[in-house]
Amino acid sequence: MIASASVCDHLYKLFSKIEGLNVMKNTRFYGGMLIQKKTYPHPYDEVFEVSLKSIQELGWNLVSHNKAAGEIKAKTGTTLKSWGEDISIHVTREAATETTISVLSQASFQLFAWGKNEENERAFHMELEKLISR
Repeated sequence: MIASASVCDHLYKLFSKIEGLNVMKNTRFYGGMLIQKKTYPHPYDEVFEVSLKSIQELGWNLVSHNKAAGEIKAKTGTTLKSWGEDISIHVTREAATETTISVLSQASFQLFAWGKNEENERAFHMELEKLISR
């Protein structure tokens, strides 16, 4: 069961006050779900294209993408940890050379993701950073 947004907001405030705890760094809440969010010092078009390449490099299946809307949907395959996850990526132009990426991973057919969602979100940002620096 997913906690309500107000409960998650309360937990965020509580955890963010604990000195040295960076578990919640670069996260935002949306409908009770944590979203990994990061801003890159690169133009929108470059970040969007590298995001598509990152999905390919990670071995995820590209479901759909809409560059004008800044939306990318992908799906991971079945692993020992999960039945697969649905990945939603939102690309936002902040300035001419600054783009923000929000990544949300949700388990497809199970109640608990056992950390797989956070793992997917981190993996995407790591792959994007690796490819964009080339």
